Amino acid sequence: MHKNTNNSKKNLIVLNDLRATPVISSIKLRYLVDNAVLVAHESIFENKEYADHTHLAWKIFLKYLLLIFTDLKIIKTVANELNINDGDMGLQSSLYSITQDSNSSEHSHPDIYYQLKKLVLGAKDIISYVQKNNFSNIFIFNGRTASSYLITKYCVKNNINILYIEYAGHANGFRLFPVPPHASMRIGVLMLNYYRYGIYSIENLYKASRSLIGEKLNSPYAKKNKLETKKNYDICVFLGSDFEYTAVDTEICGVEWRGNIKFCESVFGKYGLSKTYVIRCHPNSELDPNWPRLFKQLELFLERSGANVDLIGPNERIDSHMLIQNSSLIVTDLSTIALDAILLDKPIEIYGNTDIKYIYNNEWMRDLSGGKINLMIAEPFSLVHNFLVFRFTGIDKFLWKIMFYIHRGFEKYAEWDKFRNKKSYS
Repeated sequence: MHKNTNNSKKNLIVLNDLRATPVISSIKLRYLVDNAVLVAHESIFENKEYADHTHLAWKIFLKYLLLIFTDLKIIKTVANELNINDGDMGLQSSLYSITQDSNSSEHSHPDIYYQLKKLVLGAKDIISYVQKNNFSNIFIFNGRTASSYLITKYCVKNNINILYIEYAGHANGFRLFPVPPHASMRIGVLMLNYYRYGIYSIENLYKASRSLIGEKLNSPYAKKNKLETKKNYDICVFLGSDFEYTAVDTEICGVEWRGNIKFCESVFGKYGLSKTYVIRCHPNSELDPNWPRLFKQLELFLERSGANVDLIGPNERIDSHMLIQNSSLIVTDLSTIALDAILLDKPIEIYGNTDIKYIYNNEWMRDLSGGKINLMIAEPFSLVHNFLVFRFTGIDKFLWKIMFYIHRGFEKYAEWDKFRNKKSYS
C-alpha cells in the first residue's frame, strides 16, 4: 500500500488487547494504513482484560519492546472517575465474560471490577485524544470490552468510521470488519455478499460446507448430550445464555437481548397456550453461578403462564437434535442452534436479529436453493475463514508464535479463572 508522506494523521489504531493476534494485527495495520497513529493507553499494561492472562512483568516488557521497535504512542491517565453518561456496558461485558456470572458486580468481584474500571477510564482518555485530533477512521479490537466499548460508542454517536479487528478463526491472520463482529444481521449481509460476489474455489467451498455441517451436527456438545426422548411436541424453544448476551448494546450491534422470560412471553403470545412446548435451556447457562436464581424465576413464570411445557435444564443430557426432529416447529432467539435446525430441515422461526436469520430469509438465497435452503445454507457460513481476512507474513507468524506461547505459558497463573464456576449467588 502506498505510504502518504503527508503529516496529517487521519487514521487511529488503538491497541487495547495484549494477546498475540491483536498486538501483531495492530502493528501490521500501523504500517499498512496511510497516515496512521498507533496508540495504547497505559492502563492496558497495568491491568487485566477479558482473556488476557499475561503477567504484569510481561506486559511491562512488551510495552518497552513496542516503544523501542514501533512508534507506539502511550496515552497517559487523566480521567479518574466515571459519570452516569459514560455507561458501564463495556465493563459489564468484560465482567460477565470473565466470571461467567450474569449477576456479577462491583460488590461480588471487587478486584476484577477495579481493574476493568481502570481500562474504562483509559478508554475515556483515548476519546479525549480523538477529540483533539481529526481522525477519519479508528481501528480497534472487538469493540465490546471494558477497554474498547466507550470508544466504539463515541464513534457511533459522532459518525466516526470504525473498523473492528478480530480473530480470523485460525492463527494465520486477522479479520477487519466494517461492522461490529458480533452475530448480527449486518454480518449476515456481508457474509452473503461475499458468497455471491467473492472469488473462491467451488470445489473448496463444497468441501468446507460439508466439513461445517459435520462439525455443527457432531459438536462436542452434541456428542455429550445423547439421551433419547420419544415425546413429540408442537414447538421446541431454545433459550439464550444470560451472561453472554446481557451486556450487548443494541444501538451498536443491532442485537437485542430481552431475556428468556420476555422471549417465552412473545412465543406464547404468538402461538397460544394450547400448543405443546418443550423449552431447552442454553448449555452455557450451566456455567453461570446466577443461573439457579434465573431458573427458579423461569419455572415460576412457566407455572403461572398455564402453558403446556416441558422444561429441560442446561445440565440435562437430552439430545437437542432429537428434540428438533420430534417437534413441528423450532423457535430460537439468538442461539446458533438455529443453524442445526435448518440443516435438519425443520421449520424454524428466529426472533433475534442474527446473521443466520438474514441468510435463511434472504429471497436470493431461497431462489438459488430452489426451496431447499437446508442443503445450501452451510455454504456462506463455510467461507468464514476467508471472509475479510488479512494474512500474516512469515515474520508476522514467527512473532505471533512467540507471543502466543508466552501467553499460553501464563494461563496457568490466570487469576480470573478462579472466579469461574464459583457457586456464590450473592
